[in-house]
Amino acid sequence: MEQIAEKHKGLIGGMSKIYDILIAMRYLSASDVIRPPIDNQSLPFSQLRSLGYESEVLGLVQQLPALRSEVVWGFQEWGVELLPRSKVVTYFSHPDDPDFLNDLLWGDFYKTDDPNEMKWLHPWMLKLTECGQNGYGTSLIYNIRDQSIIEWTQIGRKYWDDMPSRPAEEVLSEIAEKLESLEWVPYYDSDDKAEAPLFQRKLVEDPIVFQNIWSGGIRVPGEIAAAIEYLQSEHGDADWLRQSINRWRALQMHYVDSRWATGAWDADAFWEKRVAWIRELHALERQRPHGAWSDNQKYLEHPMLPDWENRHFDFFKQSAGDRAV
Repeated sequence: MEQIAEKHKGLIGGMSKIYDILIAMRYLSASDVIRPPIDNQSLPFSQLRSLGYESEVLGLVQQLPALRSEVVWGFQEWGVELLPRSKVVTYFSHPDDPDFLNDLLWGDFYKTDDPNEMKWLHPWMLKLTECGQNGYGTSLIYNIRDQSIIEWTQIGRKYWDDMPSRPAEEVLSEIAEKLESLEWVPYYDSDDKAEAPLFQRKLVEDPIVFQNIWSGGIRVPGEIAAAIEYLQSEHGDADWLRQSINRWRALQMHYVDSRWATGAWDADAFWEKRVAWIRELHALERQRPHGAWSDNQKYLEHPMLPDWENRHFDFFKQSAGDRAV
């Protein structure tokens, strides 16, 4: 076990650092993360062996920090994002879906009824994240033989084995840097009373990134001012992009105002600010006026909807402070 830990220390150390950052940012709590070594009783070894995983892969799973099963509730649908649109993989048993581990070896675009027609990962590979949100996320696939990570995204219709790999330490350090710099901002709606309360545990990034990869999106310049100018001049409206950017920057401001990454980080002050902001947003969204269907089945917008939309826009703009656009 020590030999495995030494060989894969780049992966283990990188994942541990990312979880430490997410805990510090109040995206996760310390109790959400199980620290290695993971005991034998917690992992379904017999099932993982039956799937063909090499023994070194199984040993490595025991050496990686992992989220508790209840934190990754709903894994197959949404889960908890470790990078934008990409959910954490769990290798623990799922009490309601004993077959879900089979999907961790899946390396194809679509599932078919015939497993012989499917494309699968090699048994010396370990999936760390699962591509989510209709294929726009990234599956991180670790190769134990050369300690590299493949960043597989289905954009461009490439298979995982057609994608280049990079050293694991390089990939994970880049993720940690984007979190620490607030390029990726954790968002956890602790006030969500939905059946799946972790639906809102996401990482928010510059909305231009998704705009330029989404298949139905208007392609815009990568620089924010240029993107807004382009939309205003060519399409007559840039407010929807402004609002998305201001939301992202408002989430950044909760950290900045609480002195994130300054050595004087006040996590409690941050959490109070974030929860108050979420509740104010929820209250505003509950005030949204809804239209109605006319007798001839034509939908009529509520006359007060434009006023509400202006207040909604202003909420994000004011929340973003001097970072607003």
